[in-house]
Amino acid sequence: MILEKAGYTLVSRADTSDLATIFDVFEDRVYGKSFEGMVILDIGAYIGDSAIYFAANGADLVIAVEPDPENYRLALLNTLMNNLADKILMIKTAISSESGKKLMIIPTDSKPSTKVSIVKDKDSDSREGFSVISASLDDLVSCLGLNRIDLLKLDCEGCEYEALKKSKVLEMIRHIIIEYHEGPKDLPQILAKNGFYVIEITRETYKQGLLLATRGPKELMKIYRLPPKI
Repeated sequence: MILEKAGYTLVSRADTSDLATIFDVFEDRVYGKSFEGMVILDIGAYIGDSAIYFAANGADLVIAVEPDPENYRLALLNTLMNNLADKILMIKTAISSESGKKLMIIPTDSKPSTKVSIVKDKDSDSREGFSVISASLDDLVSCLGLNRIDLLKLDCEGCEYEALKKSKVLEMIRHIIIEYHEGPKDLPQILAKNGFYVIEITRETYKQGLLLATRGPKELMKIYRLPPKI
């Protein structure tokens, strides 16, 4: 299935969460409106929808990280179809608390989905999955040679907790958008200790929602063009 959004072409799949995800990003603008001149690290790039949206709205560089092989292929295709290879760097890896080889689990219905997550070894013999190379957030940033990240977007089905808890690169990040999947837990406290102003924008269910973290309320308005909800 081919969709046209804001002048860009996206290949998606029927009977998946693709269409809902594209609508959230391009129509509801859940990640904001303007990213002029930004360097963005997109963790959980899915089929490339968010990376294309960031690039379409002014980002200079989007580093899009996606571990699922099928999602990665579609993200790469969408990037190339829209002639955005000069702005979007696709990386096939998972983000976890430490670098190494991990098992990622596919939902039991086996349909393409956003819900692909890393499991611990004790769970690995009972569910369908695939092996993937993982990297810690710090190792990824170091390998890429980044000296600044204007926006970190995290939608990685639970990796956000361990990835941020042990990260030492938070000081180089200006804005963070997190889609959490198991409740906010201690994410607000971790971010606040690292000098971020944190607000919750939405809560889809008790366990799912969206957190924004910036260096202050005025910084928040630069992206969202809206007064922060405290």
